[in-house]
Amino acid sequence: MQKRYRGEIVWARVSFPQTWWPALVLRTIEDDLAILVSFFFHPQIPPRYFLPSELLSFRHYFRFFLTPPHTTSHALVDRALEIYGRRILSSLTCPCQTKTKTKTKTTSFKAVEEVLGFVVSAAVSLWVEKVEFVDAVEALAYVQAFRGYNLIKQRSVYNFHCERGS
Repeated sequence: MQKRYRGEIVWARVSFPQTWWPALVLRTIEDDLAILVSFFFHPQIPPRYFLPSELLSFRHYFRFFLTPPHTTSHALVDRALEIYGRRILSSLTCPCQTKTKTKTKTTSFKAVEEVLGFVVSAAVSLWVEKVEFVDAVEALAYVQAFRGYNLIKQRSVYNFHCERGS
């Protein structure tokens, strides 16, 4: 069994055998004996405990759980993707670009060909299949991180030239 961490986004089996919903790990009890998850603080779905065997990686199983015969809550999938994308973006953003200087777990950049391949396919066809949403969120986060970095560099060059009077 894979160890789960607070804040991790996972798939939780809410009913046997085929209903899985995205969830956020809140806490683990005694060496992952039980894991408390929240369904993104949904007002009608209270947090509950799961066995480790009832939780799977959100990223790794995304395609699998969005295809029949599995059922899921699309509102929760949307929320999970939003948080997932924000986490990737914040992990790729230099602390110098934000007002807070908190240290976050960093994500390594994907191969340029992988990100550009997705961007090119999206440029050719604006349609993104549901099973590719997690890839789209990742690609968007990488592009936004690059744009933010590029903007900071442009500002520093502009300020440098303004100070020199050229």
